[in-house]
Amino acid sequence: MGLERLVNAMLKQGNVIRLPDKSKPTGTLILIRGLPGSGKSTLAESLAANKKGSQWYENDQYFTNVMGDYKFIVEETEQAQTWCRQKVRDAMCDSAPWVI
Repeated sequence: MGLERLVNAMLKQGNVIRLPDKSKPTGTLILIRGLPGSGKSTLAESLAANKKGSQWYENDQYFTNVMGDYKFIVEETEQAQTWCRQKVRDAMCDSAPWVI
């Protein structure tokens, strides 16, 4: 099943919630939950890569520098969550077709 068909099937089943913005075209927000190491990031990146203009965000991106090095700092967890929520809001306001 193609990724677009998968998301459309999820929409029909009620597993994806559309959040309309009256002033902008509506996009789709896809939330992925799961255990550590279960493939959430891989799925999110794959979904975003297959829908032009889509964006994906996760808290771990906050802890990754431009060289791709990851360094988790427990004291900054709240800042990472705030950063991630803001990135999602910005992408939704910029009318990304899918925000993951």
